[in-house]
Amino acid sequence: MVRRAVAWILVSAVVGWLLAQSVTAVLDLRVEDKQVIAEAPHAAELVTPADAPAIGSLALVDDPMVVEAARVLGDAMRERNRPEPQWVSVADRPTLTVRVDEDGPAGAEASRLVAVEDERWVLHARTAEGAAQGLVALADRIRSGREPWVTEPLVPELSLRMVDFGAVGVRPAESQWRGGADYTHASRAFDDVILPEAPYVDTDALERHRAGFERFVRQSLAHGYNAMAVPGFLEYVRFDDLPAASDEQLRARATAMRDAFGPWWQYASERGLDVYLRTDMLALTDPLEQYLTDRLDGLDTASAALWQTYGTAFDEVYAALPQLAGTVVRIGEAGGIYDGAGEVRSELAVTSVTHVRAMLTGLLEAHERADRELVFRTWSVGIGDAGDLHTDPDTYREVFDGIDSERLVVSTKYVAGDFYSFLPVNPTLAIPGVRRIVEFQSRREYEGMGVLPNDLTALHAAALRDALSANADIEGVWTWTQDGGPWRAGPMALYLVRGWWPMYDLNTYAIGRLARDPEAAPEAITGDWIRSAVSVDRLTQQRVADAMAQSREALATGLYIGPYAEHTVRALGLEPPPMMWIFEWDVLAGDTATWSVLHAVVGDDLDRAVAEGRAAVATARSMLSSVRSTVPGAWHDPHAHDQVVAALEYQLDLFELLDAYRTAQLMHLEWVASGDDTAARAAERARANYRDARSAHVARYGDDVDLPAYNTVAADASIERESRDRAIAIAASVLLGLVVGWLLLGAVAALTRWHTGLLGLARHHWTGVTRPWAVRPDRSPLALAVVPALVVAGTQVLWTWGAAPVQWALSAAAWASFLLVLALATDRRARRRWAAAVGGAALVRSAVCLFALREHGPTGYWYAFWTDPSSRTVYIVVAVITGAWVLASAGFAARRAGAVLLAVGAALLVTGGGVFAVGLEEFLTRWNDQMGLLPWSLSRTLGLTTHLGIPEALPLYVFAGGAVLALAGIVRTRVSASPH
Repeated sequence: MVRRAVAWILVSAVVGWLLAQSVTAVLDLRVEDKQVIAEAPHAAELVTPADAPAIGSLALVDDPMVVEAARVLGDAMRERNRPEPQWVSVADRPTLTVRVDEDGPAGAEASRLVAVEDERWVLHARTAEGAAQGLVALADRIRSGREPWVTEPLVPELSLRMVDFGAVGVRPAESQWRGGADYTHASRAFDDVILPEAPYVDTDALERHRAGFERFVRQSLAHGYNAMAVPGFLEYVRFDDLPAASDEQLRARATAMRDAFGPWWQYASERGLDVYLRTDMLALTDPLEQYLTDRLDGLDTASAALWQTYGTAFDEVYAALPQLAGTVVRIGEAGGIYDGAGEVRSELAVTSVTHVRAMLTGLLEAHERADRELVFRTWSVGIGDAGDLHTDPDTYREVFDGIDSERLVVSTKYVAGDFYSFLPVNPTLAIPGVRRIVEFQSRREYEGMGVLPNDLTALHAAALRDALSANADIEGVWTWTQDGGPWRAGPMALYLVRGWWPMYDLNTYAIGRLARDPEAAPEAITGDWIRSAVSVDRLTQQRVADAMAQSREALATGLYIGPYAEHTVRALGLEPPPMMWIFEWDVLAGDTATWSVLHAVVGDDLDRAVAEGRAAVATARSMLSSVRSTVPGAWHDPHAHDQVVAALEYQLDLFELLDAYRTAQLMHLEWVASGDDTAARAAERARANYRDARSAHVARYGDDVDLPAYNTVAADASIERESRDRAIAIAASVLLGLVVGWLLLGAVAALTRWHTGLLGLARHHWTGVTRPWAVRPDRSPLALAVVPALVVAGTQVLWTWGAAPVQWALSAAAWASFLLVLALATDRRARRRWAAAVGGAALVRSAVCLFALREHGPTGYWYAFWTDPSSRTVYIVVAVITGAWVLASAGFAARRAGAVLLAVGAALLVTGGGVFAVGLEEFLTRWNDQMGLLPWSLSRTLGLTTHLGIPEALPLYVFAGGAVLALAGIVRTRVSASPH
């Protein structure tokens, strides 16, 4: 027996060591330095505005682009308190004549102003596009108080300057924003227009959105853009050539969509905004999925035939809507949170390099036939071997090498990651070979979603110049004026619709300027925006410029923890974002994984990390003071003054909350890591400050949809858990002492052969754990179970901060099913033996956990797990040995291996079946919410199973494993019981 026991322990140790190595490989925590984009702070250039010129009359060519640009010019004149020019003929000797002729400078969008007699001017261009750009540039100079009459040729540097669709068609219904728990990424544009039944489009409702659409078109043109991406693709497809891929209702719907929206896309195209559809792949409807499954034996995205089907769809759409310029395709995100209402949905199915190449090959054939652009986004979120396409040059080359098509345009975010600060320029932007455009986001989803001042002009200028210097194939930009992240889980700021959207329109304006002239000075661009959108009063300019000049510093210190953000961190096979402690998008992280890694990376820079929070508060207060001191009447819109002051008050309040929270977390973990009581006292004070700041923040902004309170659910739970750590550590030490004392009493009783009272009970546990094959208890199984049950339950409560009933229920179900089946499968004497052995082994297993909790409670336990590979390895090995010994001791004592197999199988059947009944994602969400181990938001976006690559069938695998063990146990029991 001893040899078998030793062999069992050795095997358990090897298994534990292998498991520890696997955990270390999965966690794979690595920290590296990185070179972020150089972001020189700048103060807006202040100028005394030039007088707006008197352009009394204007002669145009009869082209919708030029006419719309002339209206932009008229808007600028009106904003400078000048009358709009009258449209006259050339014979009337107008102030400004627009000519499309060979006298214009070379270039499709080039133009030049030429002075003629009597203070008259001629704008020459070779194309209508050039004439329109010349008028828009003139309007911009007038609006911003610059010298209007500039005679140098104007030649935009980048030919494709695209915007998203803004907030066109989005109803500003406060009820949809209230609560901030809707994490869907779909805009739901036109949800009041698109109907579930015939006639499928409410044309009256659509007409109500027309003014907003036309305003968006004009605003985009005024900022110098010449393209826009609109949601939709399959919505317009009838599949007339593949009738089995659709049905009569979908065909009727597609016809209604074409009839309703086709004229809108024509309107934009005629006025100089090329229209691109925008879709995720795979895009599906039920009939299309059935067709692909029946004809192609599944949704095999490596199949050329599958992409030929989609190619047929594109052929049809471009033939029916010739005003379209192309389609933007994304593969990196898909699923329910991204889908709009209606019959069309998306699936994340194009995840490998092979799949991507098959898709590009198939879709490019259709786009080449139609002479349209396929704009392929490289954005990806780590799933599959194409999951790092966005940032990994090797994967990028694997995908695009050998694909040669003039119809392909590759679109990539300018940063090596998502739209955060503290990131390098995306390295794939330096790779030539295909046409490229660069993506920017104006309403930064991770930095306040547009309601916090955020002048990104210098950052964007540096990034664009860097990319252009590295790659001559870059020919455009794509600016997200509104899109990105959840639409309704943050502030109700809607571009051109609601809130003081000009605050993030600065970034849209600036990118439009930089795309035409990448060498433009950021301070000049910001100054022009201030005079255009805020005020021409010099003192007001100065104070708003002061505030905007501090905006980046405020956000960099208030929303980021510098010593962490300055490093590249990799864990769980992923690269967490630099703003790890505020998780997508306004959720204060409260999980042990995030804060343990943060503190470990911050290391000796703890003082700076804490001080940055205080500095951000001071900067926010300075910004508020600057703007509040301006006179509302000096602003173009006095109401805008009040809106900006309110936003700055919100920023100050938020930063005070964040300062208290970061201090509480970092100082508590400093106590955990070092045992420094000074840090513990600082953490306690910060927790009190956090509770006060949180209460004030929620009281002031909790019901405000425009400036909503940040989500503190996970943070509140974390603060409460950490406040229990010291008490739990003391309780764990006491309970550990009792367990050790109990077992030592048992050892003494075994040596003295004491049989009665508590010493006799302890002796049975000692013998049961040390020599389970020799235990001969004279007590009932119930008496033998009382002390171990209390210790196991107490350990579970302490390990979970007393806050995880889901974990308790799972543990109780596993124990109860194991013990019940084992009891049913053994006789009375065997039950006494294994009750003593299992009870003693459970005490030892609990003691291992209590030992890990004894100094700093569960937070200390998880801090070591996440950040200390050596401690983690030792703990896992010991935990596996002692856990496996519980089963071994049951087998040795019961002398019925079949019964133990059956009992273990039953425990797996119960737990696997229970989790399956609840649903794996739902179970993991509830469990993680209570345990606080991983970011709270993971389950609110793609889900924990998707993020971590956990198969949804895992409970069934556990259930099946339990069934196999139970069957093996039954067979073993029957064989053992049969006569030899």
